[in-house]
Formats: sequence, C-alpha cells, structure tokens
Amino acid sequence: MAAQSISRKTRIFISYSRKNKRFARKLNEALDKSGIEAWVDWEGIPPSAEWMQEVAAAIQASDAFVFIISPDSLKSKVCMEELELGIRYNKKIIPVVYCDAEKKQKIHPTLAALNWVYMRPRKEDFKSAVKLLTESIQTDLGWMHQHTRLLQRASEWEQKGRNPHYLLRGSDLSDSEAWLIESTKNTTRSVLPIQAEYINSSRKETMRRQRRFTIGVGLAMALSLFLGVFSLNQWRKAEENAALAKNNAATAIVSSNIAATQQARAEESELRALTNETIALAQRSAVQAGIYEARPGGLYTSALLALDSWRRFQTHEAEDILRQNLSRMASPVGQLRQEGAITGIGFSPDGERFFTSSDNGSVR
Repeated sequence: MAAQSISRKTRIFISYSRKNKRFARKLNEALDKSGIEAWVDWEGIPPSAEWMQEVAAAIQASDAFVFIISPDSLKSKVCMEELELGIRYNKKIIPVVYCDAEKKQKIHPTLAALNWVYMRPRKEDFKSAVKLLTESIQTDLGWMHQHTRLLQRASEWEQKGRNPHYLLRGSDLSDSEAWLIESTKNTTRSVLPIQAEYINSSRKETMRRQRRFTIGVGLAMALSLFLGVFSLNQWRKAEENAALAKNNAATAIVSSNIAATQQARAEESELRALTNETIALAQRSAVQAGIYEARPGGLYTSALLALDSWRRFQTHEAEDILRQNLSRMASPVGQLRQEGAITGIGFSPDGERFFTSSDNGSVR
C-alpha cells in the first residue's frame, strides 16, 4: 500500500459557507502548494438532486473532509448535509476554525469530538496552521488512500447490481485483505460495512472460481481417459467400416447418376411446359387482337394485343394483324409501310415507342 500512497495526489473535500469564500479560497491555494488536491464548490449552485450527487461523488473520492467552522457554516443546511455525507462515508474529518461559534450555538457532535485546527485571522499564524493541517491530512495517508479506493470500487459494485465482474482479484484482493486487518491496529481507522462486504464477497468469488477450476481439471482428466478408450474402439470400428464405405461409395455414384438423369428429365418437362404456356398465351393474345381489330375504336387495342402475341411467340398470324393495324393507324407525316417480313421488334428506353425491322433491312 505504500506504492498506492504515492501514486496520486491526496484529495480532500472542503465544506464551507459561501460567506467565508475568501478564506476558503486562500486555504485551498495554500493546500495546493503543499501537493494536496481539494474539491471545492466555488459556483454556489442551488441544491438539487444532480448537484447533491456530484457533491456525494466528490466526498466519496476524497481522502479527508475539511470542515471550515464559522457561525455561518454551523447554521448552513448545505454544510450540515455535506458533513453528514462525510460521516456516512467514514471520511477522516478535520475541523478548521475560521471564526469562533456564537454563544449557545449548537455544534455537531462529530465536530465537537475531534481536534480542531485554528486559523482565526489575527489570532493564529496562517502558515503554521496550514502546516499543522497538512500533517493532519497526511497522517496514515496510505491507509486513507486505500480506504477511498475501496469505497469507490465497492460503491460501483453496488450500483452494478453486485456484478461479480467488479470484484477484487489477485494481488488487489490480497492487498485489500491486508488493509482490512490493519484497520484493527489503530482506533482512528474505521471500515464501512460495504467495504468489508465487498472484500469478503471478492474472496468468496475467488474461492468459487478456484473450486470450479479444480473440478474442471478433474473432469478434463477423466474425459481424457474416456476419450482414449473411446478412440481405440472407434479405430477398430473405422477399420470395419472402411470396406463398407467403399461399397457405399460405389452405390452412391450409381444413385447420383440416376438422380442426375431424373433431374434432367424434370427440367426438360418443365421447359416444355413453359414453352406450351407461352404459345398458349401468344395464341390467346392473337385471337383477342383479331376480335378488337374488327371493333370500332379497337385498332390500338388490337395492335397492342398483336404485339404482345408476337413478343411471346413469333407467328404469321400475329405479324399479319400487327402489319394491318400499323397500316391503318394515322401518322402526323405520312403513312409508314413496312416492306418484307417483320423479323424484330424493339422499344425505346422510356417505353413510349417501339420499332419493327424486316428481312429487307428496313426499320419503322
């Protein structure tokens, strides 16, 4: 834990009344020069749920709690709430007297029971008092740092629904157990129930993991022996099955050839059915085209049906109807005529027009 004590700055929380802000700032600057990092609420934000959560987190992350005593802070509801949080988290509380309390003014029992550091203007030397305060803060520093760290880890474990992944392991667990034992050697040291439960749960989880590992190794050895015997039997069966496999392979090849032949026949039947269906649809469209051709106003419908029939299956019947309809349709310039047999039909990209080509090379 000695390494932990020098791995970071010592952190403290300063609780003060806003009316003593100038003194609090002066004290904070002096402690900062001594290598002590202080969390101080300079903004004076009105109390709220979010603000109190932030204050609670700051107190939880601090190694010591400095309470500036003055008539104003003793009357402050916020200062008292901060003090209660410091007591709940079992922080090292150091009262600093800035102004003497008023006569008959109540002082919190915890503050009254502690040794005070006096920093009253024009009564005590400020530098000497800061040195005394620094020494008080840094007393038992390694144990305090571990206290803060374990409180934060235990609180996170609690917030995560006591998830085993947040428990201590290895040397981290051993150091924490040593820290727990050391707490019994000094009356000023006190461990929170959540910290003790956290360390105890970590040890239980480690023991469970070790038992599971031991059982796993035993099962693995038993399984290895079983697999050895099983492998020998399997080898014998494999030899017996080798000959059978050869016969089965020949049978499989014959079955595969039969299946391929059946598949080809099925595909041929399917293709024949599709062709018959296409021809039937083409003939239906041709018949309908012939019907609409004779009806008044049915010229364009007849032409479209004839075109659909020809696209599905090219017959002379569809071509003759399409040719007759095209010759009868009005043209803004003149009558276009298609000479020769129609050999192809195409469409423009927008689908609004189509063209026909004949065997003499002409296109309309």
